[in-house]
Amino acid sequence: MKQDNFDKGAWAAKKKAERQRVFAMVEQATQQLSDPAKLWEYLTIQQRFDRYTVSNALLVAAQCPTATRLADYETWAQRGISVCRGAQSISILEPGKSYNRADGSVGRSFNIKHLFDIGQTNAPQTSPAKPDPKTLARAIVSSSPVRVRAVDSPGDFVARYDPAEKELRVARHRTPQQLCTGVLAAIVEARMDTELHDPPADPQANRDLALFMLCQRYGLPMQKPELSDRQKALDAKALRGELETVRRLTSGCMAAVEKQLAHLRQAEKGDHDER
Repeated sequence: MKQDNFDKGAWAAKKKAERQRVFAMVEQATQQLSDPAKLWEYLTIQQRFDRYTVSNALLVAAQCPTATRLADYETWAQRGISVCRGAQSISILEPGKSYNRADGSVGRSFNIKHLFDIGQTNAPQTSPAKPDPKTLARAIVSSSPVRVRAVDSPGDFVARYDPAEKELRVARHRTPQQLCTGVLAAIVEARMDTELHDPPADPQANRDLALFMLCQRYGLPMQKPELSDRQKALDAKALRGELETVRRLTSGCMAAVEKQLAHLRQAEKGDHDER
């Protein structure tokens, strides 16, 4: 009779060591965010994968900062795409089962998931088409979570959120690019005011981080941000919590803009079909 040589204890020890290595990578990547270059790498990955948790975006940035499209080996194979021989997988954390701790609290176990970027496959790499500035500006203004009022204003004023009136005021006669950046900044402030129950450690710094990701997403110019002194003073777990708030705000903004862009494309297609 053939004996089963599977050593369950050795397998469990191997998986535990792998998890500890990935957890340590998350901690190290968090601590490195005080380095502006590492922060920009993380923000670039987070805006590409806006639904990834901060921890997983940090892991991707640490292992493959050029990643643009990720899937596991089986998913690529199902799409008829081959992973290149010798490609190094990218490890992220996948939530497992919940469990009860000794103190009565509920914990969550994690498994390691191995992904590959499209650049590690034989698939052709394509960049999504970006909307023209005028269409993007219309979509951004329409994505506001609060009412928008157009105003006449001299000088450089573009847009401002009024927390007392829960209103976005947007200047008339501005270029599409000015509107895109200015209105996005005001929308981030509106979402921070209307959606956050606990004030962040540094609201201005959080706004700048969110705006940088949004500008990257839509190809808009934006000065590269850095962590504020208050953010740098946070421990690693608290900083990830702060960044998770920024991620949710940014992802919400992106979803709203993408929804409006889809409406505009559909309307344009309908007009074209009627001609």
